[in-house]
Amino acid sequence: MMDYPKVNQEVCAGCAICAEVCPFDTIEIKDEKARIIETNCGNCRACASICPMSAIQ
Repeated sequence: MMDYPKVNQEVCAGCAICAEVCPFDTIEIKDEKARIIETNCGNCRACASICPMSAIQ
């Protein structure tokens, strides 16, 4: 079982920068918060490294 990145919804600003850099097109913005669709995630963690709020771990 892979340990996929998780979004801390309380910290996420909904800026969508993570969705823009995701090479797997696996992040959606819903209700102004990022959501990672794990079934599509390649676990590259580009989203976590780019998040200005450090909301993705």
